[in-house]
Amino acid sequence: MKIKSVQPVSEYFKAMQQCKDARTTKDQSRLASIRNMLMLGKKLRTEEMDYLKRQD
Repeated sequence: MKIKSVQPVSEYFKAMQQCKDARTTKDQSRLASIRNMLMLGKKLRTEEMDYLKRQD
């Protein structure tokens, strides 16, 4: 039984990499905002503390 791929494998990997890059950018911006809050001497909210714990 032959199965034809709907899309080339390279297209799949390219799409997955774009998704990964977008997630990395989002994480970096979130970490940057948390860093800025700490540099200003503000306290972090519980959700931000939980986010940092998950990143370890």
